[in-house]
Order: sequence, then structure tokens, then C-alpha cells
Amino acid sequence: KSTLKVFDLTNKFYPEKVNDVYPGWNVETMFLQGDRMFLGTTTGMAILNISDIYSPYVLTFFTHARSCDPVVVDDTLAYITLRTGTMCGGNLNCLDIVNIKDISKPTTVVSYFMSNPHGLGKDGDLLFVCDGFSGLKIHDAADPKQLLSHIIYTYPNIDAYDVIPIGDVLGLIGYNGLYQYNYSNVKNITLLSTISVVK
Repeated sequence: KSTLKVFDLTNKFYPEKVNDVYPGWNVETMFLQGDRMFLGTTTGMAILNISDIYSPYVLTFFTHARSCDPVVVDDTLAYITLRTGTMCGGNLNCLDIVNIKDISKPTTVVSYFMSNPHGLGKDGDLLFVCDGFSGLKIHDAADPKQLLSHIIYTYPNIDAYDVIPIGDVLGLIGYNGLYQYNYSNVKNITLLSTISVVK
């Protein structure tokens, strides 16, 4: 959890490890944007330069309270969820929005208390947040400082863990299985399918 391993996939049948990078302790999630890599760790967000794909290096580290730490990035903002009830430790359940316009000096724009936020996804002005036992929440994030008052939908009956928006389809994994939603019309988001998981 503390080593980023870089592989050359030129020969896809025989991947070759070319580097080990140490970006921080307990890395949980990864998000790529251009020549930057954003890693969520239990103590903060590491921002790496990956312009040389074989030799990534840490540009800066945004520190937050100890917690599990999914992160997604859109333009000049990073969205970070912190939650309790895990082996990561910590006592906060919140969504932090961080200004990364100056990549060397990330600063908190706003922080929102939530129930138990897990994974999240972003598509344009839509922010999808898996708020654990409080379900999936879909926000209009055009104005980050008005996020909670600009909620579009909530799905409280899903214990939501993580989401991936691809095109107009949102894939969501929750306690009871996999869900797919069509959000091409935000005024009429529809459930496409479910795959139940028996535990």
C-alpha cells in the first residue's frame, strides 16, 4: 500500500516492471488527469507528475485528518471523501472540495458533513457520491459552495460503495449488488439493471 509499481506494457504478454515509486503510506485510490496522478491515502492526497510515465514523482501532498480517502478530480478542483468505521481510522464523515489550480499549494474550498461517504464520481457538473447507508446522492456541482442545496436525486435504499460514470451510464456497486443507471436526462434518471449479490 505504499509502493506504486510502474510496468511497461509494450509487450502485453510479458509486462516488465520498470520502477517503484513511494508516494505515501496506505494508498487507497488513484485518479488520472492529463500528466497528473492523484492518490488518495489515509493521511492525505498525493499529487504526482507523470509526464515521464516511467518515472513519476510526487509534486505535493495535501494533508487531511486520518481516514479512508477516495478522490476524483475535475479541472481545478479535487473532491475527497473521508469516512469512519474502517481500518483507516479517523472520526470524520465528510466531503472536502480542494482547489488545485496552484498544484503546489492545494487549499480547501469547502467541507460538508455527510453520513458515511465512500466512492464518488464526476461527469461535467454532476457529482455522484456514495454516502454509505444513506445511499447514492447526485448533486449539481456547478457551484461547489452550494453543493448540498443543489441535490438532484437521492437513492436512500442503496447501501452504496462506489460509482463509475461512463458516457450516460452510471455503474454503482452497493452492499446488495451492482446497479446501472441512465442519467442522459438528469430530470429523469432511470434504473437500467441490477445484479443482486447474495452474502
